[in-house]
Amino acid sequence: MKPGPQIILLVLLSFLSFGLVNEYYVFNDIAKVNDNRVKNDTFRSRKIYNELQAVDAKRKITEVKAKCFTKRLIAAIDVKDPVDRHFAVFKEAHVLAQVIVKADLFIVLDNKGIAIGRNIDAKYQGADLSKEPMVAQALQGKSGVGIWYFNGEYQLVSVVPFVREGKVDAVLVVGNALGKKTAKDNVRLLGGEFFLLHKDRILASSMSGNDTKALETFMDNHKKEILPVFEGEEGTNLPPRKIKLPAGTYWAVFSDFNQAVGGEKIAYAMLRSVTRANIPLEHAKSQLYLIGGALLFAFLGWAMLIIRNMRKPLEALFNGAQEIIHGNRDYQWDQEAPGDLGAVGGSLNAMVAILLGKELPDENETGDSWEDSLLFHDAIQEAKKDTAQEREQGAKPESHESDEKAAPQVGEENYYDKLFEDYIKARKECNESIKGISKDKFISKVKTNEKLLAERHKCKAVRFEISTDSGKAALKAFPVE
Repeated sequence: MKPGPQIILLVLLSFLSFGLVNEYYVFNDIAKVNDNRVKNDTFRSRKIYNELQAVDAKRKITEVKAKCFTKRLIAAIDVKDPVDRHFAVFKEAHVLAQVIVKADLFIVLDNKGIAIGRNIDAKYQGADLSKEPMVAQALQGKSGVGIWYFNGEYQLVSVVPFVREGKVDAVLVVGNALGKKTAKDNVRLLGGEFFLLHKDRILASSMSGNDTKALETFMDNHKKEILPVFEGEEGTNLPPRKIKLPAGTYWAVFSDFNQAVGGEKIAYAMLRSVTRANIPLEHAKSQLYLIGGALLFAFLGWAMLIIRNMRKPLEALFNGAQEIIHGNRDYQWDQEAPGDLGAVGGSLNAMVAILLGKELPDENETGDSWEDSLLFHDAIQEAKKDTAQEREQGAKPESHESDEKAAPQVGEENYYDKLFEDYIKARKECNESIKGISKDKFISKVKTNEKLLAERHKCKAVRFEISTDSGKAALKAFPVE
């Protein structure tokens, strides 16, 4: 494994370890703090809810007074014939309930508390409701909001008197059934979960059926503890307590619903999840973003490193191939490159040298500029062909000569010294640099190539002469038989 991936792996393991330590030590402490926070929030929410219900009761009364005592309804109330008055009131009550105040229940009573019409039944019944506490209160000119059990349902009703010339001429009872919608509305108001309770059953729930059944079971098992909110004095509240439902663990408060609205005795339960609040949302998000972002950047960095390490060698190989294709036959791949690229470069240099009949690259060379430009031309095969043709023609083979001298022979004294001097001279004539040229390295490379070429062509020996035919100083090889 290369150092790069090792570092990336170490970074990943560090972040994972940080996450585990953070989860075990830090998050557990946060969970305890949040448990107390949820408990306190639940207690405070109950107080706020009771205050809001009182404010909402006043709003309901104001809305009924402002929207329901229309000229058409007053005209219907003033009809003399009881039956005709009933149908006129029924018609207006139905429109007001459906369009104006969105009410489930809309009843109009006369100044004695007798029902003269309502929105849900066109049949005239003339029911006497004067003994209902809130109706009796309204006949005295006082409005109120409360719970009313009517026709088998619990209704949250507003009871408002219609006063004319200082006297109560009629009373309006406008209400909505306490059901799932009521519970959902309270959830939107305060958050958490909300239940409306009768001592025998749950009237409305914002939760699923399984959780509702689980709460009913809890109430059955703790009747003695919960009963005071139904049978105690107005304003009875139980202290927060922790309960478990299928959806999780909750802090719950049980309170007297009627302390805010009065009327029939019911209660409510307000629940806040401990399970969902173990880690504050903001903190959880920051931790998630931190760890997720770090892992993402580490992965991207690792991927970029891999791509870079793969791309650079390929680019180097491709560029070298392009150089050779476009005529630069002296191009050498870097044998000192890190990793496997150096080995591949050395193999390619050797392959090209063999194909072009050049000196095989020395693996120990450092790639100095004069050595890179040192050219070896293999003319042995050509010389052998010429010699063979002359022998076939019966002529004495001619020795290969340059313009100035014949090829050197084996054993010639000072051959290497003279060859070096001639090479330096030829480079000067070709305007090539002689800076840094080492005589010992030059002679060593010459001897190495002589040995390689002799073995390749099965010659007794190989000698070089200097050639400038290509415009550059080069060493041209000839066989010695």
